[in-house]
Amino acid sequence: LASVAGTTDNFTGQNGDFEQGTATSFAPHWARLVTAPAVATYEVETSSPPQGTRAFKVTVSTLGTNPWDVQMFQNNTVNTWPGVAGSQYIIRLWAKTSTAGGSFRIINQVGSSGMLAPNYDLSPTSSWVEYSIPFTCAESNPSLKFWFNKLGTYWIDDIRIYSAANPAPGSSIVAEKVDTALRR
Repeated sequence: LASVAGTTDNFTGQNGDFEQGTATSFAPHWARLVTAPAVATYEVETSSPPQGTRAFKVTVSTLGTNPWDVQMFQNNTVNTWPGVAGSQYIIRLWAKTSTAGGSFRIINQVGSSGMLAPNYDLSPTSSWVEYSIPFTCAESNPSLKFWFNKLGTYWIDDIRIYSAANPAPGSSIVAEKVDTALRR
């Protein structure tokens, strides 16, 4: 099954499930940034992750000047995942918030370039839900980033990125696309 297009996780080895790291961080795979005047606290959530024993948690209590002043981003040896410019992917992740109207932005970016894709604002619910976000990779070998530019508490877990090209009939990718289309 892993060799079928649409079923291979391109994010493998990036600690997208947050199971690696210390009791207080996800290093070396993820860096956490708070730039003044923003105020935020990051935690390793262990009480109720949707899978495994750990999830990512951030509480933003004061916003910064820029939308990227509170962010989590890939920070491992390579600092990127093997995305190919112009190729289509689906990012799947679990998320929730305790804040009504809360949202965060998901982006892929090479260095500090202005090309941000998917540049997607996710407004999670108050309980764990798995989200699927299709996007076209703007640049090759991007770094995945999460910008927290609204007040509130947010949890993220089990990040995966799949190729969206030619998924096999009956695969979970096809089922997700059908479900999404029927909900519109």
